[in-house]
Amino acid sequence: MPKEPDQKHVSHTRTGNVWRLPEKVALGLVATVGMAVLVLIGSAFQLTTTGVSATYLLTGLFILLLLIAYLERITATSLNAKTVLDMARQTAPVELVYSGGWLLIGGAFGLAGLFAWGIAIHTNTLLADIFQWDISNRWLTLGLWFFLIALNAKRTFRLPGQQTIAVGASVLFLTIIIVWGILHPATAASRIYAEFDNLQLNAVVYLSLMLWGMLFVLDKQPFGGTKATPKHWFYILAFPVILGTLLGITASLALFLFPDLTKGNLTPLASLGQQASFLVGLVYVFLVIWVAWYGFKHAISIGNNLIAALTETEFFLPDQTLKVKGLMLPHFPHSLIIGFIALVIILTPNLTLGGLAIAGVLAITLFIFAPEVFRSEPSLPEKRPFKLPLHPLFPATASLASVVVLAFLPLWDWVITILWLALGVLYYFTSARKRTIIHHQQDVLVGGEALPVAKTRQNYMVLVYVDDLENAAAIIRSGAIIARLKQGRLLVLLVLELTSGAAPENKREEAEQLRQSLADKIEQLAIPDVPVESMVRISHKTAVGIRDTIWEDDADYIVFSAPDPQKRPQQKEIIKYIINIIPDEVAIVTHSPSETIANVLVPLYGSSHDTAALKLAQELVRETGGKVTAFYQSPGKLTNQRQKEAQSFVQSILDQLDNTQNIEEKIIFNTKIEQGVLDEAVDKDMIIMGLRTEGIFRQTQLNGRPLNVAQKSSTPTLLIKREEGAVQYAVNRTIGLLTNWLPDLTAKDRSVVGLDMRHKAVGDADFYVLLSLAAAIAYFGLVQDSTAVIIGAMLIAPLMNPMMAIAFGISVSNFKLIGAGANTTLRGIIAAIAIATLLTIFLPPQPATDQILSRTQPTYLDLLVALFSGAAGAYAMTRVNLAGAIPGVAIAAALVPPLGVVGYGLGTGRLDIAGGALLLFVTNLAAIVLAAALVFLVMGFQPRQDMAYKDVWHNLRKVLTAILIISIPLLLTSVRSAKQSNTELTVTSIIQQSISPDEGEVTNIIIDKQRFGGLYVSFVLYAYQGYSQEDINQLQKQLSQTTGETVTLQVTTINATLSVINTGGGIPTPTPFLVDAPTPDLTAVPPITRTRGPTRPTAVSTPTP
Repeated sequence: MPKEPDQKHVSHTRTGNVWRLPEKVALGLVATVGMAVLVLIGSAFQLTTTGVSATYLLTGLFILLLLIAYLERITATSLNAKTVLDMARQTAPVELVYSGGWLLIGGAFGLAGLFAWGIAIHTNTLLADIFQWDISNRWLTLGLWFFLIALNAKRTFRLPGQQTIAVGASVLFLTIIIVWGILHPATAASRIYAEFDNLQLNAVVYLSLMLWGMLFVLDKQPFGGTKATPKHWFYILAFPVILGTLLGITASLALFLFPDLTKGNLTPLASLGQQASFLVGLVYVFLVIWVAWYGFKHAISIGNNLIAALTETEFFLPDQTLKVKGLMLPHFPHSLIIGFIALVIILTPNLTLGGLAIAGVLAITLFIFAPEVFRSEPSLPEKRPFKLPLHPLFPATASLASVVVLAFLPLWDWVITILWLALGVLYYFTSARKRTIIHHQQDVLVGGEALPVAKTRQNYMVLVYVDDLENAAAIIRSGAIIARLKQGRLLVLLVLELTSGAAPENKREEAEQLRQSLADKIEQLAIPDVPVESMVRISHKTAVGIRDTIWEDDADYIVFSAPDPQKRPQQKEIIKYIINIIPDEVAIVTHSPSETIANVLVPLYGSSHDTAALKLAQELVRETGGKVTAFYQSPGKLTNQRQKEAQSFVQSILDQLDNTQNIEEKIIFNTKIEQGVLDEAVDKDMIIMGLRTEGIFRQTQLNGRPLNVAQKSSTPTLLIKREEGAVQYAVNRTIGLLTNWLPDLTAKDRSVVGLDMRHKAVGDADFYVLLSLAAAIAYFGLVQDSTAVIIGAMLIAPLMNPMMAIAFGISVSNFKLIGAGANTTLRGIIAAIAIATLLTIFLPPQPATDQILSRTQPTYLDLLVALFSGAAGAYAMTRVNLAGAIPGVAIAAALVPPLGVVGYGLGTGRLDIAGGALLLFVTNLAAIVLAAALVFLVMGFQPRQDMAYKDVWHNLRKVLTAILIISIPLLLTSVRSAKQSNTELTVTSIIQQSISPDEGEVTNIIIDKQRFGGLYVSFVLYAYQGYSQEDINQLQKQLSQTTGETVTLQVTTINATLSVINTGGGIPTPTPFLVDAPTPDLTAVPPITRTRGPTRPTAVSTPTP
């Protein structure tokens, strides 16, 4: 029986009765219009003096986007999921539910604090107008915070008899603040916000508090217990946002007519009302105070209900009050959050409270929708009244929009939010987690025993998951055999899955019946020498129920029955989930094993789990004195080389064992691998195989030959996953999180890709014809400086194909494929360079164009482009439906144009051009091969033998070394290019600053790096006043000192008179002439692209002779 909790649990009752539709809309308006317009419009003008209307519009669009995403979930679960916290429970793990709930509690009380601030600033306006008092907004907000909390003490915090004391103390404190403010008027306005980089976007962050209108509505019960339609829900949620947005736009446009009212004024609408009439202003202030008070009460109500939810459902928080010297004080979370908000009010900018509130609601939004992005179907009932199309477009858009808005929170807001979250994490690991395990087990476990808070490990635990009572005998017997070998105990688990939104107590009677049936089944099996315990767990998801049991009971070995695609289609996904999130050993069972196991077959496939399979087989036959056959099949014909490789492979696995007793090696050469295992297993008692691993990090997969053999064999079979070390487990979990969204490739898909790569590796006639034509087209595009022609050449060129074959060969350790691809690539390179060289020699000489010169100085950016191009190309080639993306990859990779530039450089004798372009091509080649090989490995392509991974890593290291060597000149080029750009910017800035607009206008600035050192700088000056040779010498000296280089300066001065003609007419063209301009030696200056300065303004200038 489960143990009683340490403290008596007391149920909470949510405040409020049934709310009708107009009342819900009015409540939503309190949080939208009340917060975003009545309270925050003055702050919006302080944040961004222009564009306030656009800010309201952008905020409204953002919130409507989130509401549409929420609408699908609200209408699908409106009778079960009453709050966003309930929605998070359906998609997020318990840790995120707690974190989201904790942040929402902070957000709700932060919103209440912001309403108190709104009351404070309008009360201050009232006191200033009537009594000419000027009290600090910060201290007045603090006093009102405690006063309003005290007024709510009885209803909110359930403290009967203590409210009078609380109100009296808070009134005294508020009186002291007001008296102090009268005697010591505020000398400076308190900061309302932190420093921002983009004020308009940061204003959107705070105006997004309108999203709390949805939480206000969801906090109340539905319409009289009847199910609302999507139309009703959209009206309830969207109308307050639309109205708040329109009122914000209207009010901001009206205030633009009175700019003096918005400068440093936090209550501009109150000031606008006072200009009309003192009575109008007074009525408006009282209206805002009443709305803010109403919003304060409901924000506190939401926070209280969240605390109740975390207490009642997750049991995170203690349900008790604190007694101090006879006084009943609010229990732990209330005491903490009241004090925390008070410190935020007094120590930080006022709008930090808004940052805490918006962080809470957007964090829970992420917890709800981010998991949906990685699911092929939403975790909602198939039959629901409102379906959004194009899943997961809306969850992804809502998640991305939330991340963007959160990114614009200022530093102070992040500090306070993280500090509040840190307090919650500290409490979770010191108290909440222990409490929730005990209470959660009481709710969801039938049979078994709720674990004590500090569980002391006694012995080895084998957990057997039963998914079908009728066929449970085989898996229970297999689990009992493993438990006996490990001298441990056996826990048999059955999970009863809840429908969406259902409560666990609704299934307890059914769970009791299942547990009794499970206990009867175990008793019939009469398992000797093993302690057995049965348990039925109630869970919203079967996989989550298994996972929680593994973690809570600290299971060491998990046993599943083999997935049956016909009878149990979900079993495979459940097993895949478990083997990827836990480091423990796993066994998958087919058929019931015999009592005596003397002859075990262990097929070796090169999996990292082969060793674990051999060890278990040794333990099984040790009692009977039987034998283990380590069985390896090498595909292809028998040769001496293959024989040696096969023996070396088997020996490398056996060397990992402590001993090889009772192990017999058997190696055959066979092309039908699966059938070979089935034939060999005819006279065996059991087959034990390691699960398949794939990819560069050897991730475990539930597919391939081991699973196929297990499903076909009539011999009892175990598929084994070994226990992972801490590092391997962390790596696999990280890689899994990053790659789970990638599509799975079937064996047929892999075969098709492999055949395609073998075809691409060989350069046939078509390859060389297309490449030759592409090289010629690229050359003509280069010399004509035509981007369109060059793009056409990129699309035609097939040079990417053999490069992909090289990368594929590296990933599968196929040296023959690597050699064929490298040979074709080298021949293609030579052919393209030769064609470009011959065209350069035999055609009339052509100058170096911008298209040619731009490919002679590659930087690290070119390396990054090649890396991403290679990754995109490899991914597109593994997916047949993405063939349309390959032309875009070819354009991005740009392989043929650099070869054309190499040929141009060789043909003209410009080895500097040829060398730079060759460096660019080699950069592209190495980066594409490396990125593509990594993508192929991530997509599951791998060597057939485990030992071949050494070759994979060896080849990857070679490519990576080549990239590192190439990176040296790329880095030098990048540094030189950056330095040159900075020099040009500096020179241009100095020239423009040295001549004021009244003195003249500078145009046609040219900055050239001279071949033998120094800079050549020239520009044209339309001088409205005299510009002497002394001025030129002074400018030259300043440029030399700033750049640290010898500067040759040429100034073409055109004496001009600026005349502005208002009646139109033609603009005469000035005739330039040199006035005392030095003539530098330009013989050493190479032709370099000119850097032009600003154009001449549209004004009439009359040149003076």
